Amino acid sequence: MATAQALLRNFNEVKTLPHVEIRLSKLISDENSSMREFEEVIRLDPTLVLRLLRLVNSSYYGLRQKINSISRALVFVGMKNLRNMVITEALKGIVGKGKKNKMALRNGLWLHSATVGIFGQMISERIFEKKGEDAFLCGILHDIGMIIEDQVVKDLFEKTCEAYDPESKSITEYEREIIGTDHCEIGSLLAKTWKLPVEIQE
Repeated sequence: MATAQALLRNFNEVKTLPHVEIRLSKLISDENSSMREFEEVIRLDPTLVLRLLRLVNSSYYGLRQKINSISRALVFVGMKNLRNMVITEALKGIVGKGKKNKMALRNGLWLHSATVGIFGQMISERIFEKKGEDAFLCGILHDIGMIIEDQVVKDLFEKTCEAYDPESKSITEYEREIIGTDHCEIGSLLAKTWKLPVEIQE
């Protein structure tokens, strides 16, 4: 249990990407995928259809006519935004399950990660004038290793949190001493397992 590989292996036995998300992730990483293939997979998940149509019809896109077609919605939203939406939904499912007394910690981690993702996207777009989808995904995933630690080695993760003194050393040093790995290494391995782009993995 003292390595990132062991933690991720145990995590994946319990928490894998749901069936639809796995299929969509594969399609997104394949340049030869057609819009029809995406539409066929998305239709299998009513929640995803609802989120996609809600997003494309929001004020963010400012469209004059309402979009009711999955294929047309995909054209406006784009593959990277779709990928981020799929992964965000999967992460919500992972974070949102557990004992009630653990939910404050998990909700705090989720809120922090979502905030970093949103601000990362804003900085990328407003300051560097680059599309911010990758920055958003990096932000929302940057502490996923802590969520995995919390679910796979709860006692050691709690011990790490209790011992943590920011004036003494970094959180990753505490993690390596107590757990045997750190959330950065675990997150990187997860990104590779999910076959995310190399820039995201890095």
